Amino acid sequence: MGSKRLLSVPAVLCLVLTIFIAVAATGLLVGLATRSCSGNPDPPSDPWRRPRLPAAVAPLRYAVHLYPNLDDDRYYGNVDVDFRADEATRHVVLHAQYVAVSQVALRTSGGDDVAVARSFLYEENQYFVVESEVELAAGAEYRLSLTYEGDLLLNIVGIYKSTYAAADGTLR
Repeated sequence: MGSKRLLSVPAVLCLVLTIFIAVAATGLLVGLATRSCSGNPDPPSDPWRRPRLPAAVAPLRYAVHLYPNLDDDRYYGNVDVDFRADEATRHVVLHAQYVAVSQVALRTSGGDDVAVARSFLYEENQYFVVESEVELAAGAEYRLSLTYEGDLLLNIVGIYKSTYAAADGTLR
């Protein structure tokens, strides 16, 4: 007869974080890969005002690092997004919600810096926008690096914290 084994708290946290990273990376990939709707004959000139992500860039690879701090209910991290500019553009638009981006760097695939004119959260469409000072060349590859942080939320939105009562009554 086998005995029942419950997963340890570190194992559960590792499993939850692994699932979150997979979901977050997939969400970012789908978000960047979503093409704009062509049904609107006169779309707004600012790509972040459109309800769909612009088709100007296509993601190639993500490297996501996430560091949750369960003691202060916060998370910290960084992400490198390698992408190709399918059209000439000055804007990279990503899905983002409940996150504060503190550092933004844009580089060519060769590692040369591309000056960023501004970056901002556009809450109406849940976008984070990076605007370069120069036009990104169609067909060229780039890397966008972001450092971010946020609160572990108590509702099931974004990166959230969840607890449960174990059979012995302890909160996990």
